[in-house]
Amino acid sequence: MVFKLDKTPDEDWVSLFEHPSSYTLSIHPASVFGDEIHWSASESDIERSKHWVYDWLDDANKCYLPVIQQRIAQKEAQFRRTQQESEKIAKLENVLRGAREGILIRPTNAVMIGLCTLTLEGCTAQNSPAPITQVNFDNERHIHLCFNCLQKQLESGQYRVE
Repeated sequence: MVFKLDKTPDEDWVSLFEHPSSYTLSIHPASVFGDEIHWSASESDIERSKHWVYDWLDDANKCYLPVIQQRIAQKEAQFRRTQQESEKIAKLENVLRGAREGILIRPTNAVMIGLCTLTLEGCTAQNSPAPITQVNFDNERHIHLCFNCLQKQLESGQYRVE
């Protein structure tokens, strides 16, 4: 027997449907293929036990709601982290670019692969990961810079090293 769904469900819902909490060993399991539920059962099983498929649908839908809520919460948290990080970087960039006497920095010897925070003209790690280093400030903040941006900041007097 084939039951048509109104859309193709995602993998999480399919897994919940195919492994219901209300599954009974005496009932043939059902499988999802695209937007259809296939249930291989005899005619007598279909007549007598068709309600199980509907119970499994209800079970999958009830169990799927927390999955969706968790996904939404994760996306919101990721958005907030990204927004907070962008705000922090923007404030730091304003401080760095607006300094008159040069900000005291403590460059590290660490070299890693990543994206540059400042992305000045000629930046080598603006859109794709490249070698960067960490630059520390007296206020215990730090940023990651490609070596081109670090060199430009030193040459322009924006940064100073003691």
